[in-house]
Amino acid sequence: MSWITTTDHKRIGILYICTSLVFFAAGGILALLMRAQLAQANEHFITKQSYNELFTIHGTTMIFLVVVPIFAGFANFLVPLMIGARDVAFPRLNALSYWLFVFGGLVLYLSFFAKYGASRSGWYGYPPLSANMFSLGHGQDLWILSLHLLSLGSLIGAINFLATIHNMRAPGMSWMRIPLFVWSIEIYSALLVLVLPVLSVGLTLLLLDRQAGTHFFEPQGGGNAILYQHFFWFFGHPEVYVMILPAMGIISEVIPVFSRKPIFGYKAIAFSTVAIGFYSMLVWAHHMFSVGLPNFLNVFFMLSSMVIAVPTGVKIFNWLATTWRGNLIFDTAMLWALGFIAVFTIGGLSGIFLAAFPVDWQVTDTYYVVAHMHYVLFGGSVFGIFAGLYYWWPKIFGRPLRWLGVRNLRRPLLLVAQDLRTHARRTFGEGPLLARVPRLQPDLLPAAPARAPRHAATRLYVLRARALADLQLDFVDRLGRHGDRPARVRRQRRPDVAQGPARRERPLARGHAGVVHDLAAAAAQLRPPAVHHERAAAPRPAAALGGDPWLGPGPGSA
Repeated sequence: MSWITTTDHKRIGILYICTSLVFFAAGGILALLMRAQLAQANEHFITKQSYNELFTIHGTTMIFLVVVPIFAGFANFLVPLMIGARDVAFPRLNALSYWLFVFGGLVLYLSFFAKYGASRSGWYGYPPLSANMFSLGHGQDLWILSLHLLSLGSLIGAINFLATIHNMRAPGMSWMRIPLFVWSIEIYSALLVLVLPVLSVGLTLLLLDRQAGTHFFEPQGGGNAILYQHFFWFFGHPEVYVMILPAMGIISEVIPVFSRKPIFGYKAIAFSTVAIGFYSMLVWAHHMFSVGLPNFLNVFFMLSSMVIAVPTGVKIFNWLATTWRGNLIFDTAMLWALGFIAVFTIGGLSGIFLAAFPVDWQVTDTYYVVAHMHYVLFGGSVFGIFAGLYYWWPKIFGRPLRWLGVRNLRRPLLLVAQDLRTHARRTFGEGPLLARVPRLQPDLLPAAPARAPRHAATRLYVLRARALADLQLDFVDRLGRHGDRPARVRRQRRPDVAQGPARRERPLARGHAGVVHDLAAAAAQLRPPAVHHERAAAPRPAAALGGDPWLGPGPGSA
């Protein structure tokens, strides 16, 4: 009972973290059900309506019930300790924000039992899909109610964090002395205060359209469906940085500790956090390049979307500079932090292409956008969350992770990171990455006849991933030759100093050599067959009509 009625910031932080992890497991189960449906073409594992419900609730869960609240849990536990405060500014409001979060999640998942099922208009709820004509029953209304509860809880928590950071810092703790994680929570909270009211307005107008007969977003009544997109994405894109800035703050705390060096460029990282928060308010319409905005607006949002990459790059280079010539300790939290840098950089580079509206016109509603989003949110936010969990677990729960045997996971993490690098190719099967697969349609295109070169290409991708992963694991094994102690990378001596006889490098293990041999064999299968002179003039209809020899004939072929 004491945990239910508590107003202690540490307990509330633990409740936030544990509840978010429960919803994380629930959202993962929904994702597995969707992947089972998409495992092969013309699968009938679940119905079309059920698939749309899974898609909607999965996206809503991961954003509103996992990433945002788990960072609120870290902030609840750590921010008062980092700034020297006894508690947050408003302890009872803090408890209220947690229970609003719990009730909002329960309303969302209980909507599966509503008449006609849960919401099935996508996690963004675009009209007219979310209007009465296409979303029958009360599932959509319960989705709106749950988002109202979650928004109110997040807004109360954000106000609480701002009041705590601004008014309850210890004497002498100036803005240039607070930890970088506190900086990230400051901007996280400010963005939530600015954008959550806009989302609430859009959801309220949508609810009025459904229940009161208004026509704010219905064109046949004089409304404008694009207006809802402006409401949603004015909230939605700053929300992306709400989900990534605390992860960046965690990385800024983890890397200096396991590099045994102070953070490189403290002020640059702090001011880049503020710059990211500012520019995130100016880029929302790059999600709407395909709706027909005037070109001068497209150019403005394209340039502002590219400019926001600059402060992000400042952070990445400062993290790398911190590790340079440091006494690195490859603890589990450090591996997650390094994986964050690698995978988030890949996702960020793909976002630069999406920022150019001529490119965005071509890849809108393709798996390129889906891959970009998951690289940034999973490879970014979730990697940061796990880095924080492994790093602060002894502080939060009072015992090390070694008693669970979790410390031994540090080597398989490299394999997981490499698997994520090939996620876009291997997850999307035989179809091209830019194939337009409707997001709310579980039936894929008819299965194409099997082609030996395509299977050889898939085998090459898998073998390449195995080879790189084995080489990485071998590298870690060489570093960790001191039993259970953390592996360290010691500084190299200057090359012009006499070092004695050169040490012979250890050859690759036999298993690694076998993988390399299989890799070469698979690559040989991909080489095109030799063309005989007498057949050199034979027509090639696929290439002549714009087709691809690996993907089949082009659109102009018969």
